[in-house]
Amino acid sequence: MRRPTAVLFDVGGVLILPNGQVMSEHLAERLDLCVDGDRCRDAVFRAGFDAVNTDDPPAFWRQSERMARAWAQHAGIPAELAEAAWECLMRADVEDTPLWDELNPQAPAVLAELRSAGYRLGVVSNADGRLADDLARHGLREFFEVLIDSSVVGVSKPDPRVIELALTAMRLSPLDVWFLGDDYYFDIGCARRARIAGRVLFDRLDLYPDSADYQRVRKLSDLFGLLRPDGLARSDG
Repeated sequence: MRRPTAVLFDVGGVLILPNGQVMSEHLAERLDLCVDGDRCRDAVFRAGFDAVNTDDPPAFWRQSERMARAWAQHAGIPAELAEAAWECLMRADVEDTPLWDELNPQAPAVLAELRSAGYRLGVVSNADGRLADDLARHGLREFFEVLIDSSVVGVSKPDPRVIELALTAMRLSPLDVWFLGDDYYFDIGCARRARIAGRVLFDRLDLYPDSADYQRVRKLSDLFGLLRPDGLARSDG
């Protein structure tokens, strides 16, 4: 597998994380629940991992009661309050303060170094139309030549067409690109269907097993180790 000329990133869960402190504050103010912010944030990823291990991950996310129960269990919230707590946060995300609004502290430096090293960068994200604004608010917009927001283009991961839109815009072959995302079903599955050989899973909490289907990184800076000649990803199309 040849070295890439470009790297495509997912945003939510990779460059921008759920803001656990904001989640904790909303739950305290609206439901009188005292929940640790870090645990609130990490519970989102643990529930997402639970979804991956079902027969139908998209259905798990769509059925809010299932997602609520899984998230609440990981967050340490009583089962009888799970749906109320989850609905509280989803309502706040729309009406009040965006919950996915905590910058990954490594993101600016890693993106800057990749650009300085000559890599072209793009974004492919299942987003809600606010992707460009979210990246600009955190000072990340300038690093990317292409932004693919699923709500804007009308197709979302794991449909490979959403990555193919980025490849077309950047005039690149799948062999020229690596893709980095945090969800096995949506991100790695989409990259595989789009024939991206360099598939990288951002696994901050060390939830996923090692696999020939992807390389794992726990920090964004670990990507540089994979880009060295002796650290190329094992996944092969």
